[in-house]
Amino acid sequence: DSTVNWKYAMEYGPIPDLRFRGVYTEGFRAPSISERVFPQTLSAQAYVDPCENYGTSGASANVVANCQADGLAPDFNMATYQATSVFVFFSDLKPEESESLTFGVVIAPEALPNFTASLDYFQIEITNAIGVSGTTNVIEGCYESANFSSSWCSLIAGPTQSLVNEAPHITSPRRNAPGQISGVMLNNANLAAFETEGIDFAVNYLLDFGNF
Repeated sequence: DSTVNWKYAMEYGPIPDLRFRGVYTEGFRAPSISERVFPQTLSAQAYVDPCENYGTSGASANVVANCQADGLAPDFNMATYQATSVFVFFSDLKPEESESLTFGVVIAPEALPNFTASLDYFQIEITNAIGVSGTTNVIEGCYESANFSSSWCSLIAGPTQSLVNEAPHITSPRRNAPGQISGVMLNNANLAAFETEGIDFAVNYLLDFGNF
């Protein structure tokens, strides 16, 4: 991966006591080797099952219909709240990119030579952030869709996935014999964006302890 990133900075001091400053920068982070080529890894992930007590839990109509299609009773309960999941890493990840903007003011009065105060506003945005969809997010996205139509459902490979290799449920292809969701494929992808903004305020005063 290669890129050209820009940085623009300005500083202006109309009087010795006062200085204005501002910076705009672009950032870039290429995916690490472990994010691209790490082998598939089996894991037991805690999750919330939308089918638990779906008859009385106030579940949506889609969830109720999908749990019934799984062959689960309305008072379905699990012995453990873990789903066998598989972390999957891809080599075609895009780099993460960012833009940041800061501008502020610095006060350094000549009458108080050891004193400075600054106030800065910052705004940061990250796109194409690399991450993994959570197990609960995948399962809820699937079961909230009509007739398991969501693309999230394709990420539930089921207990017969080669790395999982668990005994299948008698009526549900997404669950193992005890009834837990199984074979959730947690793909590493450019799936997130982050934005933040705020204000930094700082006051500094230097003391010369050599005079004491």
